[in-house]
Amino acid sequence: MRNEVFKENRNVANKQRVENNIFMIDNDRADYTYDDSFPFHYHDWYELYTLKEGTCIYRIEKKEYVLKKGDWIFVPAGIFHKVFYTESPHERTLIYFSKEYITPSLIKHLSKFSVNPVYTPEKNDDAYIHDVIEKLFNEYSTPDEFSEILYRNLLYELLVFFLRKPSFKNGEAGIDLIIAHVVEYIEHNYTQNLTLEKLADISNVSVSYLSRKFKQIMGVGVSEYIQLVRLNNAKNLLIQTNESILRISNKCGFNDSNYFSYIFKKKEGVSPLKYRKKYL
Repeated sequence: MRNEVFKENRNVANKQRVENNIFMIDNDRADYTYDDSFPFHYHDWYELYTLKEGTCIYRIEKKEYVLKKGDWIFVPAGIFHKVFYTESPHERTLIYFSKEYITPSLIKHLSKFSVNPVYTPEKNDDAYIHDVIEKLFNEYSTPDEFSEILYRNLLYELLVFFLRKPSFKNGEAGIDLIIAHVVEYIEHNYTQNLTLEKLADISNVSVSYLSRKFKQIMGVGVSEYIQLVRLNNAKNLLIQTNESILRISNKCGFNDSNYFSYIFKKKEGVSPLKYRKKYL
């Protein structure tokens, strides 16, 4: 099941394509520590992540969070993130779920986690959380015709438990100030003709420095990051508006709609039109 949902790609940042209605829980233990080969990436589903052993630095866009054993972090859909493990061995649990999997009345409250995504359970909470996770694992490992009902109900129970807690915490700025400035500039000006030379000039650094530093921190090159931002915004417009493919292409910084369709299909596996139909 894990291979159908999340296939690690250690060369490029990527978004994995899966069915809309998705739930998955996975546990993994590994012995490596710092791993810079796994880049920033994003996906179309929410992620709940907890460390059962070890420590790590979890980066979500411009902020980083130091997690220790027992901490939980919430990652919204469509947001760039990556993790660095600072201690070996480490063990973590991941829960993935799409917005289609849960009720809209619950989705509207998840923005709380986006502002303050980290939760450190109080001592008395550990047993309760552990019990819910164990039930999820048991159902997921040996499913039957009723398991899907229990997956959803146990996920609801866990989310509501977290939503009632006032102690989710914010993170600290964790990215080099120059790169943070470039990232912000790209995200606000992705519709324009952006080049590495222009971004280096507005940052008052050399092209070679920006190229090297950006790849080191963000895990992808400047051009690829610009393309990913444009594609992510195009996907939102495809789902949320009735605008033509040509207009969306132009609005997102692709001057050639044929090139836009080519890049979109290469990244997403389907054409922009088929992607839109899939979410109608």
